[in-house]
Amino acid sequence: MVLGPFAETKGPCRRGAKPRKSCEIRLAGNWGGLVTSNDRYDASDLPEAQFEPGSKNQVLRNRIGITSKPMMDNAESRALEKALDLLVRKFDKTHGFTTEDLCDCHRIWLGDIYD
Repeated sequence: MVLGPFAETKGPCRRGAKPRKSCEIRLAGNWGGLVTSNDRYDASDLPEAQFEPGSKNQVLRNRIGITSKPMMDNAESRALEKALDLLVRKFDKTHGFTTEDLCDCHRIWLGDIYD
């Protein structure tokens, strides 16, 4: 599996899943180092790595109990429309965005759906 232009995996690694066996991540470029899954912290308890029960690991755990990917896509799209309506009134075209602004935008968009 290719993880982008800088890394690829070999072995049983897959995105969003805790490997059962050790996998390798090879970093591209001159370094060419090797990192195994055993060298990383286990992040499976983080909200970003948890799926809604009954979603077949397709939908992240959410506040509204959606288990269907198409339904979640729809909910996120509706939330984005509402967020954009609010955000275009909050910021003008000359606004210099800060990281706090970006976090607020994300919270306004997805805060009612995810923790």
